[in-house]
Amino acid sequence: MAVVRELYDFRKKGQGVIPVVTAVKPKAVDDFLGTQDEQERLSHLRGLRDTGVLIHEKNSLRQLVIEPDSGWRGKCYVFRGPAWRQLPTLR
Repeated sequence: MAVVRELYDFRKKGQGVIPVVTAVKPKAVDDFLGTQDEQERLSHLRGLRDTGVLIHEKNSLRQLVIEPDSGWRGKCYVFRGPAWRQLPTLR
């Protein structure tokens, strides 16, 4: 899977189908969010979780993603909407 990838018709148990999501691998999330360190990243991700932008599993900020084309599986940060969408800031 690419480092940042848009996925279409994403299925989340209990939420149905979400038309477009952006999956970001953990090693690239700081660049994607523009955060400098772990504390800032966690604060920002928790804020996005609270506003409903971050899709996650229970007790985790990441979501298991299975890429339909290649069958790749892994934990990623998943955000509602396309990659070019500006995420809300906490500042």
